[in-house]
Amino acid sequence: MVLNKAVISFSNYLQQTVVQSIADEQKLLISRSSLALSKSESLMICFFSESLFNVIWSYAELN
Repeated sequence: MVLNKAVISFSNYLQQTVVQSIADEQKLLISRSSLALSKSESLMICFFSESLFNVIWSYAELN
């Protein structure tokens, strides 16, 4: 009887640990994807800024 309770509680502990690990992994994946998104947004902003600078520079050279 005591062994049964120990096995059941250990199995519950393992189940909670696995569920928690999966939840942590999903949070990590979400934070990684949002980081990747912010990196690509930064790249787009840099590209846009450089293009805008080139347009202004070309216009200034013409005048």
